[in-house]
Amino acid sequence: MGKALIIPNVSFATNNLGQITFTEDQLRGITIVGSDSISGVSTYTVAYNPRNTEHPGVEWTVLSGNATIGRDTGILTPSADGTVIIQAQSTYNQSIVATKTISVSITVPLTSISIYGSDSIDGVSTYSVVYNPQDTTQTGVTWSVLSGDATIDSDTGVLTPTQNGTVVIKAESTYNSLIYDTKTISVSVTIPITDIDIVGSSTIAAATTYSITYTPNNTTQQGVIWSVDSGNATISQQGELSPTADGTVVIRATSTYD
Repeated sequence: MGKALIIPNVSFATNNLGQITFTEDQLRGITIVGSDSISGVSTYTVAYNPRNTEHPGVEWTVLSGNATIGRDTGILTPSADGTVIIQAQSTYNQSIVATKTISVSITVPLTSISIYGSDSIDGVSTYSVVYNPQDTTQTGVTWSVLSGDATIDSDTGVLTPTQNGTVVIKAESTYNSLIYDTKTISVSVTIPITDIDIVGSSTIAAATTYSITYTPNNTTQQGVIWSVDSGNATISQQGELSPTADGTVVIRATSTYD
């Protein structure tokens, strides 16, 4: 293959004799064109030197890394994060090659999440999430309590209930707020009692009802047994004291737990 050179108004008179040399645009080098960093399938091309070479065409190969490349197309398909080195080799002159090092960070989109953990707890518990797909690169959630008497660490999923009842928690993707999951948890927590105080008048003239203040006030170990230690009176298990004569009465409330 060559080039035709057209010279208008040529005269072959004696004084116009000369020499015309026809040359080809020989390929001298190639350069790979494309991104140095990718997150998925990408296409690479080559720039030829000279640009108008008569001998275009390369064959693509992967020298190292987790990827494949179309031998004729230059379409690179990575299969894992890391570094990939590709090569383009001239189909005209195998000694003319170019290589390129590419950083791969594949994005595997998150489609859904599910909260993993117990439906019933009696104290501090840790919750986690299951991602779909499992190999997604978009991991990470923010935790919150939607309802109920509890707190949850927004980063770790550690749930701390403060009362018995029902708690609803939520895990929301940090990549897409439309992707979340909720879970309803039954709480039966034990909050130990440390002290009690009898509440009521110290001077009475008729039947009077007494009550109890618990410490802590949210203890789950509530309940007392009432009794009269001394004096002329009776007391019901509802704390109603009924005196039968004047004098001094000593009443007692004893925790049913401690």
